[in-house]
Amino acid sequence: MSDESNCDLTTDAIPSPPRDEVKQEETEPTNIPPKMKTKTRVFKKSKKSEPTAFASVINISNANGIHVGSNYNVYLSKTETQPQKKDYIVTEPIRRLFDSGVPVDRKALIFLSPHINEHWRTMARALDFSDGQISQFYEDYIRSGIKEVIYQLLLDWIQNDADRATVGKLSKVLWDTNQQDAVKRWSEYIIKN
Repeated sequence: MSDESNCDLTTDAIPSPPRDEVKQEETEPTNIPPKMKTKTRVFKKSKKSEPTAFASVINISNANGIHVGSNYNVYLSKTETQPQKKDYIVTEPIRRLFDSGVPVDRKALIFLSPHINEHWRTMARALDFSDGQISQFYEDYIRSGIKEVIYQLLLDWIQNDADRATVGKLSKVLWDTNQQDAVKRWSEYIIKN
């Protein structure tokens, strides 16, 4: 057979229409040689569209303090608000605490730290700790609880200010910073022991 006979061939086949979900189009201009043309598939939306969900899975091992997402800090005022003071009376055991020149020991700190209320930062400022130091103690020890933060802060005070770290000084600072309940309990504890 010659090449001329192949050119006369005809067919009765009818081309089928493109599929519903895929339509192929040429996206490059026609002046590009045929070997370099690219085709892009265009997907039509199906009649029933279901929401598509994407998820990223991240596995983190052997890490502490990981935070994912937004972090919002709201500071309403620069100073802590003091609640209404209860009427505590300075009893004789409390007066003895105020006048004591005995150095504060760890046993006293272990007793006091769970009795100091939520205004412990005010007490720390009265002991001449800066806001930065207070924040650092908080960050370093909060995983063990607020009692440990307060204990470590007071321990640092008695270790670094040994000359002024007396029972009298600490009890006066506690009393003046709305920690009267802790002072009252401390005075009762000393009487019992």
